[in-house]
Amino acid sequence: MRARAYGLAVVILVLAGCGGPSVASSPPPVSVKASAAPASAAPASGAASAAASSGAATTVRSSDNVVAQSTGRRLIEGSDCLSCHQLNRKSIGPAYIDVARRYHDDSTATARLVRKIREGGSGVWGNVAMPAHPSLTEQQASAMLAYILSLADKKTEPPSLPVRGAYTPAAGSGDSPQAVVELRAAYTDRGANGMAPITREKTVVLRSPTVVVANAELSEGVSKQSVEQLPVPVTVVNRSGSSVALKQLDLTGVSAIVFTASAPAQYQALGGKIEVHLDSPTGALLGETELIRPSADPAAPPSQLRTPLKPTAGLHDVYLVFRNPDAKTDQFLFAVLTATFEAAPQATATPSAR
Repeated sequence: MRARAYGLAVVILVLAGCGGPSVASSPPPVSVKASAAPASAAPASGAASAAASSGAATTVRSSDNVVAQSTGRRLIEGSDCLSCHQLNRKSIGPAYIDVARRYHDDSTATARLVRKIREGGSGVWGNVAMPAHPSLTEQQASAMLAYILSLADKKTEPPSLPVRGAYTPAAGSGDSPQAVVELRAAYTDRGANGMAPITREKTVVLRSPTVVVANAELSEGVSKQSVEQLPVPVTVVNRSGSSVALKQLDLTGVSAIVFTASAPAQYQALGGKIEVHLDSPTGALLGETELIRPSADPAAPPSQLRTPLKPTAGLHDVYLVFRNPDAKTDQFLFAVLTATFEAAPQATATPSAR
């Protein structure tokens, strides 16, 4: 076994958002912790409780590029390339910065330059021939080229997060039920005892606390419909005992779910209730809503049904089971729009009496 010193830790954020119904929420900070651990050690996911930024998709940094550039730099430093090339000054061959500036914006040059690294060539930068490197794979040559071309990148992107820290989503992040925060961490060690460095990366997706129920897995007796007047698709419940599965949500610290639902009497809705079960439609009952009653007012807004949950930790499949024991097969019960997962209130220290 060899000791390893981790030389690179990069955390990448990808924020994607779409418009949705307004949900009042105060986004909690997302803790980011990247330590020198084996690649199999996965960071915890706050899938149900983390809020995402709304607005157009924004990529803070591409993990794929970072990993490729890091790999390419190590390959160059471990080969004979630096005997003919320097970063910032001409040697036997051109400086890497000059190569980067010439080809940085030429998308057609990539395949040609990768081939030249592997097969050699001459005539572009002078009469000195570049030796072939047939032992390099196309992937390795591509990584080396990615590093060289990155030398001409405009340094406008913000720095990566440190190996320890916190990222707080913007205010109003919870307004977008179809948004996500994607955390990607890439690690490269320095190698040891003649062994090459190893690179690994891990991705964790944190979802908005508000989930569009119709986008989950629907059982028989449940359908998804789009209504022009509504910003999200609607879950139409037509059978008692039918269900919707929300896969792999982190319920740690979640104390309640607020359902947005409606039972319009004008469509002969019978009403009913929603049960929250753990890991299967017949699993442990975590909580259930009050009765969703038919409404005769077509202009009435959907009901907000707050459902306290039994404390549960870790990743689980959450099943929403729809009930009305008086309903016959295939009768319209009610419609569900969203489910918002609420975090338990943070405990505050009480001053002790003196």
